[in-house]
Amino acid sequence: MATSGETSTRRRGGRGGRRARSARRRGGRASSARDRCRAGGAEIGNLNPGERQRRCLNLGRASTTGFSYPAWVARRKYKVIAVRRYGVEGEPDREIVLKIGEPIQPASPSGSWTCPVFLDGLEPDIQYAEGVDAVQAIQSAMRYARHALDNCGLPITWLGQEPGDIGLPLPIDGPFGLWFQRRLEKLVDDETERVGEIVAAVVKERARRKRGP
Repeated sequence: MATSGETSTRRRGGRGGRRARSARRRGGRASSARDRCRAGGAEIGNLNPGERQRRCLNLGRASTTGFSYPAWVARRKYKVIAVRRYGVEGEPDREIVLKIGEPIQPASPSGSWTCPVFLDGLEPDIQYAEGVDAVQAIQSAMRYARHALDNCGLPITWLGQEPGDIGLPLPIDGPFGLWFQRRLEKLVDDETERVGEIVAAVVKERARRKRGP
Protein backbone atom coordinates (compact mmCIF):
# COMPACT_ATOMS: atom_id res chain seq x y z
CA MET A 1 0.00 0.00 0.00
CA ALA A 2 1.36 3.37 -1.04
CA THR A 3 2.18 5.88 1.67
CA SER A 4 0.81 9.39 1.58
CA GLY A 5 4.23 10.68 0.48
CA GLU A 6 4.36 8.26 -2.43
CA THR A 7 0.82 9.17 -3.42
CA SER A 8 1.69 12.87 -3.29
CA THR A 9 4.78 12.24 -5.44
CA ARG A 10 2.73 10.39 -8.04
CA ARG A 11 0.19 13.19 -8.06
CA ARG A 12 2.91 15.77 -8.61
CA GLY A 13 4.34 13.57 -11.33
CA GLY A 14 0.91 13.33 -12.89
CA ARG A 15 0.56 17.08 -12.92
CA GLY A 16 4.06 17.36 -14.34
CA GLY A 17 3.18 14.87 -17.03
CA ARG A 18 0.09 16.85 -17.90
CA ARG A 19 2.15 20.04 -18.05
CA ALA A 20 4.70 18.34 -20.30
CA ARG A 21 1.97 17.05 -22.59
CA SER A 22 0.41 20.51 -22.64
CA ALA A 23 3.79 22.04 -23.50
CA ARG A 24 4.24 19.55 -26.33
CA ARG A 25 0.81 20.45 -27.65
CA ARG A 26 1.67 24.13 -27.46
CA GLY A 27 4.89 23.38 -29.28
CA GLY A 28 2.88 21.72 -32.01
CA ARG A 29 0.89 24.91 -32.42
CA ALA A 30 4.03 27.03 -32.61
CA SER A 31 3.88 26.93 -36.41
CA SER A 32 1.30 29.73 -36.45
CA ALA A 33 2.20 32.92 -38.31
CA ARG A 34 2.89 34.90 -35.13
CA ASP A 35 5.13 32.17 -33.67
CA ARG A 36 7.03 31.80 -36.93
CA CYS A 37 7.70 35.52 -36.87
CA ARG A 38 8.87 35.43 -33.26
CA ALA A 39 11.21 32.50 -33.95
CA GLY A 40 12.49 34.01 -37.18
CA GLY A 41 13.01 37.47 -35.75
CA ALA A 42 15.20 36.11 -32.98
CA GLU A 43 17.58 34.64 -35.54
CA ILE A 44 17.84 37.58 -37.93
CA GLY A 45 20.63 39.36 -36.09
CA ASN A 46 22.95 36.36 -36.57
CA LEU A 47 22.54 36.20 -40.37
CA ASN A 48 24.55 37.83 -43.15
CA PRO A 49 22.91 40.90 -44.79
CA GLY A 50 21.60 39.01 -47.85
CA GLU A 51 20.05 36.23 -45.79
CA ARG A 52 18.65 38.74 -43.29
CA GLN A 53 16.92 40.56 -46.17
CA ARG A 54 15.33 37.38 -47.50
CA ARG A 55 14.28 36.32 -43.98
CA CYS A 56 12.63 39.68 -43.28
CA LEU A 57 10.74 39.54 -46.56
CA ASN A 58 9.58 36.00 -45.81
CA LEU A 59 8.38 37.07 -42.35
CA GLY A 60 6.35 39.85 -43.87
CA ARG A 61 4.85 37.55 -46.49
CA ALA A 62 3.92 34.77 -44.06
CA SER A 63 2.50 36.88 -41.29
CA THR A 64 -1.08 38.08 -41.09
CA THR A 65 -1.18 38.42 -37.31
CA GLY A 66 1.90 40.36 -36.31
CA PHE A 67 5.66 40.62 -36.04
CA SER A 68 8.08 39.89 -33.27
CA TYR A 69 9.73 42.81 -31.56
CA PRO A 70 12.00 43.32 -28.55
CA ALA A 71 10.53 44.63 -25.31
CA TRP A 72 12.40 47.93 -25.52
CA VAL A 73 10.71 48.62 -28.88
CA ALA A 74 7.25 47.86 -27.47
CA ARG A 75 7.75 50.42 -24.71
CA ARG A 76 8.93 53.15 -27.03
CA LYS A 77 6.56 55.80 -28.33
CA TYR A 78 6.51 56.19 -32.09
CA LYS A 79 5.95 59.05 -34.53
CA VAL A 80 3.30 58.56 -37.22
CA ILE A 81 4.68 59.40 -40.67
CA ALA A 82 1.84 58.15 -42.92
CA VAL A 83 -1.93 57.75 -42.52
CA ARG A 84 -4.59 56.24 -44.78
CA ARG A 85 -8.30 56.02 -44.02
CA TYR A 86 -10.45 53.12 -45.17
CA GLY A 87 -14.18 52.53 -45.06
CA VAL A 88 -16.25 49.39 -44.80
CA GLU A 89 -19.00 48.75 -47.33
CA GLY A 90 -22.39 48.59 -45.66
CA GLU A 91 -21.08 50.33 -42.51
CA PRO A 92 -21.00 54.05 -43.37
CA ASP A 93 -20.01 55.10 -39.85
CA ARG A 94 -17.08 52.73 -39.57
CA GLU A 95 -13.53 53.77 -40.37
CA ILE A 96 -10.26 51.84 -40.33
CA VAL A 97 -7.16 54.02 -40.14
CA LEU A 98 -3.81 52.69 -41.25
CA LYS A 99 -0.97 54.40 -39.38
CA ILE A 100 2.67 53.74 -40.24
CA GLY A 101 5.29 54.98 -37.81
CA GLU A 102 8.82 56.20 -38.23
CA PRO A 103 11.26 53.27 -38.44
CA ILE A 104 13.18 52.57 -35.25
CA GLN A 105 16.92 51.99 -35.40
CA PRO A 106 18.10 48.74 -33.82
CA ALA A 107 19.90 48.82 -30.48
CA SER A 108 22.89 46.98 -31.98
CA PRO A 109 24.48 47.01 -35.47
CA SER A 110 23.47 43.39 -36.04
CA GLY A 111 19.83 43.98 -35.09
CA SER A 112 16.85 44.62 -37.33
CA TRP A 113 15.09 47.90 -37.94
CA THR A 114 11.45 47.95 -36.85
CA CYS A 115 8.55 49.94 -38.25
CA PRO A 116 5.37 50.48 -36.19
CA VAL A 117 2.13 49.76 -38.05
CA PHE A 118 -1.33 50.15 -36.54
CA LEU A 119 -4.74 49.41 -38.05
CA ASP A 120 -6.89 51.57 -35.79
CA GLY A 121 -10.47 50.31 -35.78
CA LEU A 122 -9.47 46.78 -36.78
CA GLU A 123 -6.73 45.55 -34.44
CA PRO A 124 -6.20 46.35 -30.75
CA ASP A 125 -2.40 46.46 -30.78
CA ILE A 126 0.44 48.15 -32.62
CA GLN A 127 2.51 45.72 -34.68
CA TYR A 128 6.18 46.09 -35.59
CA ALA A 129 7.46 45.07 -39.01
CA GLU A 130 11.11 44.24 -39.44
CA GLY A 131 13.74 44.96 -42.06
CA VAL A 132 17.47 45.08 -42.58
CA ASP A 133 17.19 48.88 -42.90
CA ALA A 134 14.56 51.61 -42.52
CA VAL A 135 13.29 51.30 -46.10
CA GLN A 136 12.72 47.58 -45.89
CA ALA A 137 11.02 47.95 -42.51
CA ILE A 138 8.52 50.34 -44.12
CA GLN A 139 8.03 47.89 -47.00
CA SER A 140 7.37 45.10 -44.52
CA ALA A 141 4.87 47.29 -42.66
CA MET A 142 2.94 47.96 -45.86
CA ARG A 143 3.01 44.27 -46.72
CA TYR A 144 1.67 43.45 -43.28
CA ALA A 145 -1.15 45.98 -43.67
CA ARG A 146 -2.09 44.49 -47.04
CA HIS A 147 -2.29 40.95 -45.64
CA ALA A 148 -4.16 42.05 -42.52
CA LEU A 149 -6.79 43.96 -44.51
CA ASP A 150 -7.14 41.16 -47.06
CA ASN A 151 -7.72 38.59 -44.33
CA CYS A 152 -9.97 40.58 -41.99
CA GLY A 153 -13.13 39.34 -43.72
CA LEU A 154 -14.52 42.85 -44.25
CA PRO A 155 -15.33 44.58 -47.57
CA ILE A 156 -12.70 47.31 -47.18
CA THR A 157 -13.13 50.36 -49.44
CA TRP A 158 -10.84 53.23 -50.37
CA LEU A 159 -11.49 56.34 -52.47
CA GLY A 160 -14.69 54.93 -53.94
CA GLN A 161 -12.97 51.91 -55.48
CA GLU A 162 -14.51 48.45 -55.42
CA PRO A 163 -14.19 46.60 -52.08
CA GLY A 164 -10.76 45.06 -51.71
CA ASP A 165 -8.99 47.62 -53.92
CA ILE A 166 -7.05 49.17 -51.05
CA GLY A 167 -4.07 50.64 -52.91
CA LEU A 168 -1.40 48.45 -51.33
CA PRO A 169 0.10 46.36 -54.15
CA LEU A 170 2.41 43.59 -53.08
CA PRO A 171 6.04 44.08 -54.13
CA ILE A 172 7.60 41.61 -56.53
CA ASP A 173 10.56 39.96 -54.86
CA GLY A 174 12.22 36.79 -56.06
CA PRO A 175 13.26 34.29 -53.38
CA PHE A 176 15.53 32.59 -55.96
CA GLY A 177 17.74 35.54 -56.79
CA LEU A 178 17.84 38.57 -59.06
CA TRP A 179 17.26 36.61 -62.28
CA PHE A 180 13.96 35.27 -60.95
CA GLN A 181 12.85 38.69 -59.73
CA ARG A 182 13.58 40.22 -63.14
CA ARG A 183 11.65 37.42 -64.81
CA LEU A 184 8.60 38.04 -62.61
CA GLU A 185 8.80 41.78 -63.30
CA LYS A 186 8.92 41.16 -67.05
CA LEU A 187 5.93 38.83 -66.87
CA VAL A 188 3.94 41.51 -65.06
CA ASP A 189 5.01 44.21 -67.55
CA ASP A 190 4.16 41.99 -70.54
CA GLU A 191 0.74 41.08 -69.14
CA THR A 192 -0.01 44.70 -68.30
CA GLU A 193 0.84 45.74 -71.85
CA ARG A 194 -1.25 42.91 -73.34
CA VAL A 195 -4.34 43.75 -71.27
CA GLY A 196 -3.85 47.46 -72.02
CA GLU A 197 -3.95 46.72 -75.75
CA ILE A 198 -7.12 44.68 -75.31
CA VAL A 199 -8.81 47.48 -73.35
CA ALA A 200 -7.76 50.08 -75.95
CA ALA A 201 -9.17 47.90 -78.76
CA VAL A 202 -12.49 47.45 -76.92
CA VAL A 203 -12.81 51.21 -76.30
CA LYS A 204 -12.04 51.93 -79.94
CA GLU A 205 -14.62 49.41 -81.12
CA ARG A 206 -17.32 50.82 -78.84
CA ALA A 207 -16.61 54.32 -80.11
CA ARG A 208 -16.88 53.11 -83.71
CA ARG A 209 -20.22 51.41 -83.04
CA LYS A 210 -21.52 54.51 -81.29
CA ARG A 211 -20.74 56.63 -84.35
CA GLY A 212 -22.54 54.16 -86.54
CA PRO A 213 -21.78 53.06 -90.11
